[in-house]
Amino acid sequence: MATLTLLPSFMALPRQTPSPSLLSVDTLVKPESKPTLTKILTYHVVPGRLEASSLTDGKKLKTVEGEELTVKHQDGKTWIMDAKGGSSMVTISNVNQSNGVIHVVDTVLMPAS
Repeated sequence: MATLTLLPSFMALPRQTPSPSLLSVDTLVKPESKPTLTKILTYHVVPGRLEASSLTDGKKLKTVEGEELTVKHQDGKTWIMDAKGGSSMVTISNVNQSNGVIHVVDTVLMPAS
């Protein structure tokens, strides 16, 4: 099965935060955070081989995690909107791989739950 994978910039996440309940790289890599990390990562994978030309404005993308992402076009750029209302710009598109197409995004997309 080919997949569209949106690779987030985990550099957008702080390495550490003042509170362990806030999302940070250090928190996500802990063994007890594996379910949260898995949920976030699978929220960035959509089944199918989707080239940039098929990412039309308003298109809903059902993720492997189960929730939807929405494509938005604005000012000549392609944005991916997450379930929490966050947006991530596609910075590199159509990186073809043997198992799908990668579209690099500039932030981490977050599922609703």
